Amino acid sequence: MPRRNVLLFTLVLAASLTSPATAQERRSVIRGTVIITSTSAPIAGARVALVGAGRVAITDSLGRFAFDSLRAGTYLVHVRGEHDETPMMEIHLATREVIDLDVKLGKADAVVLPELAVTAPDPEPAGIDAMRLPPEFKARQRTGLGQFLTREQIQERNPYTVADIFRGLRGIVVTCRNGFCLPRAARGNCMPIVVVDRVATDAGVLSGMVPNDLEAIEVYNGMSSVPAEYMRPSVRGLCGMIIVWTRVPPQKRPGPSF
Repeated sequence: MPRRNVLLFTLVLAASLTSPATAQERRSVIRGTVIITSTSAPIAGARVALVGAGRVAITDSLGRFAFDSLRAGTYLVHVRGEHDETPMMEIHLATREVIDLDVKLGKADAVVLPELAVTAPDPEPAGIDAMRLPPEFKARQRTGLGQFLTREQIQERNPYTVADIFRGLRGIVVTCRNGFCLPRAARGNCMPIVVVDRVATDAGVLSGMVPNDLEAIEVYNGMSSVPAEYMRPSVRGLCGMIIVWTRVPPQKRPGPSF
């Protein structure tokens, strides 16, 4: 009996020493307020998502939202109102850090200017040149090393989810688990590296997107076809790479953060 008491005390003591440290690792918070640009009035019911992290919040009557108990790391925040949405915002969160965001949706009030005589340039041609995609997308498309889908081609596939876009692409299979589907490399059945607007992230980010979010997609099967500018010593591109360009350009597009 005394031996059992000592064992119980040891277990309780170990829990008391480790639990606070574990809790501290998850005390980081991202919170903020969503308002109308022109009036600064709060927006209730806006959808705020941590893309790829599986976290979604709906703003309250004061436009507030919060994500607590987060681990330190990099998060992509996307806010969507009834008629407007933000670009992807890249947030770097440190341990036990609290970040406050002020998010504005909608356009500012128009400013009335004197009448001017304006000569408009010729309209841009329809198709890929009118979509204002990054020059690197067009340059890589000309090489023919990967598979490329523009916004028009994505719409032609009439996908219900982002994973549906990848069905039928060479070297890609779509697997589903617990109601979530993701593209995987057919060879080795492994997960390709996913890059969203030049930011390396987890493949799960795709499950938090909708097809209408996307402007274009690049798919590379295997390390030999991965663009050189995205190769780093820490990158293991054996399963290939998927590069996603969102419809609204992000406020910050850094170089690849591998």
